[in-house]
Amino acid sequence: MRPPQDSFDKACGGGYDGGMKKPFTYIAVVVFALVALLHLFRLVFGWEATIAGLAVPIWLSLLGTVIAGGLAVLVWRESRG
Repeated sequence: MRPPQDSFDKACGGGYDGGMKKPFTYIAVVVFALVALLHLFRLVFGWEATIAGLAVPIWLSLLGTVIAGGLAVLVWRESRG
């Protein structure tokens, strides 16, 4: 265990457990993961999506799953140091 280094560590009791220290980073990971999960559900269950009267191709959800999932993993890994 290391001594507190920043105000977030101090506010959380001073302990460092190897987790994410910045709340925004945690929120970003959760949002990206949820977007990736919704795109994956659309792929699996064949949900239709329409934007301004135009049908959105299903292959865009494959792209959305890869991009959003990749961003979630990259932000998570970067936050772990």
